[in-house]
Amino acid sequence: VATLLVTTTSNATSGTSSNVTFTNPDGSTVTFVLNGGPVPSPKPALKATRVIGTAVAGRTVILKIIGTGFYGRPTVRSNAGGTRAIVTHDHGRMLVVRVHVNANVRKGTHRFTIILKNGKRTSVSYRQS
Repeated sequence: VATLLVTTTSNATSGTSSNVTFTNPDGSTVTFVLNGGPVPSPKPALKATRVIGTAVAGRTVILKIIGTGFYGRPTVRSNAGGTRAIVTHDHGRMLVVRVHVNANVRKGTHRFTIILKNGKRTSVSYRQS
């Protein structure tokens, strides 16, 4: 068993390839093709910065949560009992959320927690009237 580490230069061009040939001790050879391509950029960190809109007791409204790292239509939960939030659109930097608040939920400031499928989470305050 042999381990081989191959490092390419940072200017490897997407769509190009190079052949790498190894010679075994017995003289036989093995050739591999390395395909060039860009290094995938990391996804932005998960962070919620603000909520556009106000939740209203006894109604269903559309709110927008602004931030970064929203991918894969995350789950949104409110700390206010009687409030349901469902993500209808995920734009990576903005979530469009349909929020239903029962009539008896107290007015004031509450928190949404945004939970990605991998378990990462962040939270942000929102207003309810």
